[in-house]
Amino acid sequence: MSPAAEPPITPSPADHFWKVSLLLLTFLLGCFDLSNGDIWWHLRTGQLIWERGEVPQTDWFTFTNPSAPWTDLHWGFQLAAVALWGVGGSAALILAKSFLGSATFAFCLSLRSKALPSWLLVGLWVPSLLIFAGRYYVRPEVVSLLLLAATLWIFSRAEEKPRYLWFLPLLQLIWVNVQGLFVLQFVVMACFGIDFFATARQAERATAYIPTKTLIASYVTTLVASLANPYGVQGTLLPYTLFQRVSGPHRAFYRRYSAEFRGTGEFISEFGLGAFQDLTILLLACLFTACCGTFAWLFLRRALRLYRLLLFMAFTYLTWQMSRNSVLFAIVAGAILTANISDITALVQTNSRESNRSNLPQILRWFVAALLAGFMISLPTGIYHQTRRAAIRRHFGFGEAAWFGHDAAKFLSQTGMPKHIYATHEGQAAVCLYHLGPEKRIFVDARLETHTRETLQRYLQIRNQIATFDPAVIDNLTREITPDATGKREIPAIVVDNNTLLLFSARQPGFLTNLTQGLWRCVYSDTHGPVDRQMFWHIRNGTSVFLTREKTAELDLPTADLSAITSLLSPR
Repeated sequence: MSPAAEPPITPSPADHFWKVSLLLLTFLLGCFDLSNGDIWWHLRTGQLIWERGEVPQTDWFTFTNPSAPWTDLHWGFQLAAVALWGVGGSAALILAKSFLGSATFAFCLSLRSKALPSWLLVGLWVPSLLIFAGRYYVRPEVVSLLLLAATLWIFSRAEEKPRYLWFLPLLQLIWVNVQGLFVLQFVVMACFGIDFFATARQAERATAYIPTKTLIASYVTTLVASLANPYGVQGTLLPYTLFQRVSGPHRAFYRRYSAEFRGTGEFISEFGLGAFQDLTILLLACLFTACCGTFAWLFLRRALRLYRLLLFMAFTYLTWQMSRNSVLFAIVAGAILTANISDITALVQTNSRESNRSNLPQILRWFVAALLAGFMISLPTGIYHQTRRAAIRRHFGFGEAAWFGHDAAKFLSQTGMPKHIYATHEGQAAVCLYHLGPEKRIFVDARLETHTRETLQRYLQIRNQIATFDPAVIDNLTREITPDATGKREIPAIVVDNNTLLLFSARQPGFLTNLTQGLWRCVYSDTHGPVDRQMFWHIRNGTSVFLTREKTAELDLPTADLSAITSLLSPR
């Protein structure tokens, strides 16, 4: 089923050197401080699963949706994360994530591309790697990317070794117990299956082909494997459930709620050519254009592979709909681009009856070498992360980002503190959840599996009410809280990160002064870390805790000194 026979190239030490260099760069790109807030609710959930010996069935952490069903397919990742955390804390998690990233690109480099010299193969994968680096966090997604690359690798070998298809159920068994993106394996399977049956007669005449019974049996077994999760059919259907939740009439809200739900096309429509100033969008456009060019070349020579075209269309659609899927497109587009160029190279070599390897310009080889060397030097020195635009500045290392409000959460663990918490940032909500849950409950966090659109809308509404001193905020905050014996509902503690205070202050001059003279009192505040003025917004690390005036008096708490935070938030 290949468009042309690929001449074998015996790997040399130089070939291995190129590939090892890219894998080393992949590893180094993952070595930055723990900065994604989701890790804290993953860790706390994993701890509770270990302690209770069961996965959650209903929400363990919020007071707004305490009885909401929770299908936690992340449980496998969470148990592994807790084990690593116990061994080596954040450093162990970061190292494991970096190894997984390197393993992902090891599969990518092992995809069928025999007609390409190693330096060119590595150079073609650099754009995908840079897009990959944008979401290179300690989260279940990094496992999904590894399993996606492994699935592509299996199908790249399946025609010569059909028995490799029996690895698909094993991958699915792991995947369905790590993250809902397990459905991507079925997308790849569908694309390959359509191609297989569309070209069945050609396959039977080929020297290497897959028996139909083997393909069907492996597919059916993989589907059965997707049911092997603690939630059965409910777990298998979770991707469809979430898709319904964020699509259709709800899509407009979720696009406003989080930029991750906005499609790549929407960024381009909104910002025009300015959107291409973002490196990820620029690289996505380059990959898309390059793939389209190679498809056109192969189509004109009747060597187009339907499987790759279907894959390209499917993953282009995904990233066009949601920017969070850009890294998925990067892996698939990289695989397609290298395979197409390999086919083109093989066809050119066959037609010209001479090796094109020695005629490749040396300057390109040196360019790729300089590119790899430059990136590897820029990472430990911090130059790379200083030049990348991101919501939170990354720093090369194995610790934690300074913006996590651990001390604020521990402050709320004291006797008499409210049992309910509203955090203005989902990352800080996860930190509170890690230290205080499930005994103390939060309003919402980042788990779409449990929160309704109505709850998330109220979450945003409360943020606005706090910023505008709206007295209706109390009713909104306490709606689900059970009254005590006197009929009063406890008013939650408010946890505010310094960056949100900046945004509120920008809306309302003198915001902090007005806030603390009314219903609320600031009882804890810390400021630490650098002020970063080169990002999309200024990052001021630190967290403050606000209680009502009555609660502050009841606990006899002193008012926090806000002079440091006031000077931090003031223009400079």
